[in-house]
Amino acid sequence: MKKISSILLLLGCLLLFSNHSFSKDADGGLPGYFLDLGIGARALSMGRSFVAVSNDESSIYWNPAGLVNIKSSEVSATYISLFENTSYNSIGFACPAKHGLAFGAGFIQLGSDGIIRRDENNNPMGEIRDRSTAYLFSSGYSINEKASIGSSLKYVNKQFDDIDKNWAGLDISALYSPIDKLSVGINLHNIATRGTEWTDGRSYDVPIETDFGIAYKLFCDRLTIAADFDSKSSQILELHTGIEWSINKLLTFRGGYDERDITTGIGISLKSYRLDYALLNHPLGMSQRATFSYRFGEKAGKNNIRNKPGIVVKKGKEYDTAINTMKEIPMAIYHIFHDKDISVINVRIKNNLTNETKFRINYRIGLKNPSEVKEVNVPCNETVDVQIIPSFTQEDIRQIAVVPTPTTIFIDVESISRKGKPHKLSNESFPIILLPYDQFTPQIIDARGKTIDLLDTLVNWITYNDRNLGAIINKASERGANLNPPVKIVGFQSPTAFTKKPDDNRTLEQRYSDYLSQVKLIYDTLKDDYKITYINQPVAYGNSQRIKLPFETLKNKGNCIELSVLFASLLESIEMEPILVIFKEDRHAAIAWKVSGEGKARYSMLETNVFGEEFRKVVEKGDKLVKDNDLTSEFLSGNDITFDENGVYKKNSNVILFNISKIRKRLPPSPYIPQ
Repeated sequence: MKKISSILLLLGCLLLFSNHSFSKDADGGLPGYFLDLGIGARALSMGRSFVAVSNDESSIYWNPAGLVNIKSSEVSATYISLFENTSYNSIGFACPAKHGLAFGAGFIQLGSDGIIRRDENNNPMGEIRDRSTAYLFSSGYSINEKASIGSSLKYVNKQFDDIDKNWAGLDISALYSPIDKLSVGINLHNIATRGTEWTDGRSYDVPIETDFGIAYKLFCDRLTIAADFDSKSSQILELHTGIEWSINKLLTFRGGYDERDITTGIGISLKSYRLDYALLNHPLGMSQRATFSYRFGEKAGKNNIRNKPGIVVKKGKEYDTAINTMKEIPMAIYHIFHDKDISVINVRIKNNLTNETKFRINYRIGLKNPSEVKEVNVPCNETVDVQIIPSFTQEDIRQIAVVPTPTTIFIDVESISRKGKPHKLSNESFPIILLPYDQFTPQIIDARGKTIDLLDTLVNWITYNDRNLGAIINKASERGANLNPPVKIVGFQSPTAFTKKPDDNRTLEQRYSDYLSQVKLIYDTLKDDYKITYINQPVAYGNSQRIKLPFETLKNKGNCIELSVLFASLLESIEMEPILVIFKEDRHAAIAWKVSGEGKARYSMLETNVFGEEFRKVVEKGDKLVKDNDLTSEFLSGNDITFDENGVYKKNSNVILFNISKIRKRLPPSPYIPQ
């Protein structure tokens, strides 16, 4: 801990005082000076402090030893706008290979146009241009999981007017991680050069440049602090410092000091694409750099332990481990994670030994919760994926009721010797977000990277078991008893079920009329006694949406989906057959019900966005929804709708029907109703 604290203190001081440059002389007159700008906007936005950070295609310049950190082929193109018709462009490519090797190549060019040639009398004689071009060929080799080495061969060409000269140089580099999260790197430029003699017979030595860097990662590797020290044989030491903060997979912010100049930048990643932008505050003005990168061709076998964004990989001679977790956990359906086969923690263990080994996984969510343990035996030379769902009590989940709650998952992996002695292989922590118990998420990605459709879990919000609903049914019954003739709330049963024989000889139309009378009683009770009306007030977090449970809607009104689940809960509580209708592209929901009789079926729909109007109007609007969405054959033909085995019927990409009775067999109602 003292070692880490000392490192953080050192880096903090470097960042604080890095605006004071140690060098005083410019290097613009030295051969190959233009290469100092390097490759990539990412490095420039971090003040060119990238020697110990190198983990992308720009490593071909900054530190070829870092090429071994690339897990897929990458290509990038960079453009820099400088001053007075001067531009700086580069292209980089890198790819991993077998046996710990990686290779890359690059192209760099600095060009100026519009330079006026003048004679001895200062008369213009046309324009000339200045071009400096370099080609890089780099490689890296992984010695072990902590150390790697690299080299870069470069060929440089200088063209100015009638001058056309070339020279070549060799760089060698190394990267080392003495402890977890800390890396140090060194890159020796131009240790060997050839071809630097000019037309006047003079020879210009290309100076050897030594770049030394240190970097440290914090907050689950989301924050990187880096510092580089550069020295040339003819100059004093230069200091570069920078930071990189990854907000999420999409967005990254960067900043730093490049000698005397402040730098800043941003990175945007989308799947295999990345756009990096850097801004340099130079005394001559603002200089901009933009880099576009593309990643492709990742190669990995089914059982390989490999690096992916968000996955922590530990490789060793005996065992390999890879750990990943869900990033957002919808607590509303946590009680059905097992049934849905949702993995919160995924631990992949590869046993490289020739004998079976026992492993122990210790995990907990947050600092206050107790640790849980899972043990697994992994046969020799095999890989096992362990799926874990940590325990949560209903009381804990009820506390997550307002906004998404950030927390941390802590995971330790140990191998257990035959004598029972544990040996720690990995000790990691992952930031996660717990979504409130009433927040609906239509789709998630679990710890295995598996995308899971959760649209049918809307049924979780239909809580027929809520005791608050009993008061509504009682009031509806009293309202029906006062009608002439009276209407009973008896659900699917005949109104004469308790006065005559239980035989039900009603026609389909008679059943439909009885259902409609009961539905009207419930609707009028909600409208008149509870003042329930439609209110367009969704609370959304990204692609998810907070949906009030029925007992909350009774107090605060509701939007289309909240009114639909409330009404479905009431219908299900009296054993009717509610149908939840989702208009996915329209972001709308309505409630329907099924009437069966004489071997036929008929469906009717109630429009929720006019809830609070007269019952006749909401039914008419429901009929219009049926017609507008081409559901007439399903609702009025007399034929039953063919729901699949999961209780779902998809009319098209927009219209999806959920048969609550069928889905209820596998999805229980939410347990987070008032106790």
